Amino acid sequence: MPNDYVRSHPGLELKRRREMEALTKAVTLPPARYQVEKKKYGRGYSIRIDGQKLISPSRALGVAINKPALVRWAARESVANIRGAIMDRLKGKDKARLRVTAEWVEEIIKEGEQRPEALKVEGGRVGSLLHDAFEEITLGTPAKKLVSTLMKTDKPLAESITGFEEWFLKSEMQIVGREQAVGSKKLGCGGILDALGYSQGKWGIIDYKTGSGVYWEAAIQTANYAICVEEQFGIKISWIRIVRVAKKEPFGVEVVPVNDMLNAKMTWMDCLDIYKRSLGNYLGAPTYSTFFHIDSMKKASAARKTAEERVKSGKAPF
Repeated sequence: MPNDYVRSHPGLELKRRREMEALTKAVTLPPARYQVEKKKYGRGYSIRIDGQKLISPSRALGVAINKPALVRWAARESVANIRGAIMDRLKGKDKARLRVTAEWVEEIIKEGEQRPEALKVEGGRVGSLLHDAFEEITLGTPAKKLVSTLMKTDKPLAESITGFEEWFLKSEMQIVGREQAVGSKKLGCGGILDALGYSQGKWGIIDYKTGSGVYWEAAIQTANYAICVEEQFGIKISWIRIVRVAKKEPFGVEVVPVNDMLNAKMTWMDCLDIYKRSLGNYLGAPTYSTFFHIDSMKKASAARKTAEERVKSGKAPF
């Protein structure tokens, strides 16, 4: 995805990189008022201050905000995969005699249910690849090796990365922190922001997205980061940019600013409050129930199964 401006100014990239190197030496984050610990667990992270686990945006927003688009996506992908599984069994024919059994139906449904999870895993892999490319580019390292490799296997994705690089080289922005763990002692929340930027004398946050769109909750998520950075480092966050690089068609790059940061911060505080309230002990034990015998049977069955497994594994004390 060549850019006419960059192409007509062959010295732009080198000049911009030298400027970035000079800026990197001139601008650094002030010392943190306290340390935020980041530990990787599987595909995610645990963020803590003084051993206390912090509430992440995904946890709070998952409780406070309904995401119907995600539900529709999962349903759509499941149905599409069920249709594909049936069509595969037709072997390209308009009509075919199929022996439909309960086992056959269950097999088709199982394939359909597994499809969204498989897509999430693949999407996560591609998203990580893009994030790696963004980090290389913002460090001043051309992502030529990665792009050249992708040009052979996934040209549109490589062009999206090139588009991001061209945008970044033309921006008046210095990246000061990457994959920065931030947290608020006062609120007990935190997270890992993609990048902390400095532009025209003002601090800001950059958040990378690789989905099919930029949704309003992205403003709430990044508002959390802004609150945390301001408390942790004592600096004012003046701007937030959501940078979306598509990982599937239509490929491209878009930069979306957060316009109303104050309202976004207030909404994050509301979401955080809803999440904390959701942890309350609202319900007591039933004072009357006809289900006790069912619960007892389930517990007995589970205990019996555990005992049988211990015998099979040789861990039983007899």
